[in-house]
Amino acid sequence: MWLLASQLAAGLLNIVMLAPVWIQLMHLLLADLVWIAWVFLAAETLASPAAFPAGAYAQPAAQRI
Repeated sequence: MWLLASQLAAGLLNIVMLAPVWIQLMHLLLADLVWIAWVFLAAETLASPAAFPAGAYAQPAAQRI
């Protein structure tokens, strides 16, 4: 959440200050950090064990009841 808030603040500052180079670079760095955070979140989510045991859906629906 902090990265997203910082990214939005940097974007607003970028517009208000008519995009000086140092603001543009900071905005780009924050965008990269947000992207990296999303990748780590996706990797962590996909690496977690499944909520259902293996083979839970291998049986026909009539046998699962």
